[in-house]
Amino acid sequence: MSGLTWATVVSLFVASLVWAAVTDMLKDEVRARLGRLPFWLLRLAGRRLPVDARSDVVDEWNAELEFILRDTEGLPLTRLVRGTRYATDMLLRGAPGIAREMGHHWATREQLTSPAASVLEQRSTWRNLFPQGRHIFYEGDDPAGFAEEVRAEFGFDPTADPHWGTRIGSEDNGFDSYSFHCPGDLLDSIYGGGRFPMGS
Repeated sequence: MSGLTWATVVSLFVASLVWAAVTDMLKDEVRARLGRLPFWLLRLAGRRLPVDARSDVVDEWNAELEFILRDTEGLPLTRLVRGTRYATDMLLRGAPGIAREMGHHWATREQLTSPAASVLEQRSTWRNLFPQGRHIFYEGDDPAGFAEEVRAEFGFDPTADPHWGTRIGSEDNGFDSYSFHCPGDLLDSIYGGGRFPMGS
């Protein structure tokens, strides 16, 4: 085999290695960018909200999205579908609904006397922010008592959620997590107002 032929073979081999490396890098970059797509959609949805409420609401959306994607590590397609579905819903329905509600809230507030406006301002808007409900955590010391109280008062059983009582960590050093998906129409009563020790 002539020197020119060997040079050609070596060049083709090197080119194939470079092409494979570039292809892998492109795949990784596309995967990473697609993985951020739902978060980008939530930022876009946030632009449809009043400026003074935008940051807090988008932070809540991001936290909810992180929970939705919690078990999709290593499943890029599932992660993309779940995340995009949630973010698109916030973009097309959630954000416009919140914007309308907040616009009505402030327009009404300006027409009320000061005491009445104060009462209106204190009303929780969790149902408006999350009309489809959201995943929340019970952070108190009596999960059984909390569940029984919620069942008796609201006819809703948080223990029916598969995430209720999930063990986090090892048996020796872990802890039990009491989380559940709360319906939108119960968020103000259960999550808002500070009646129960709840987190998100």
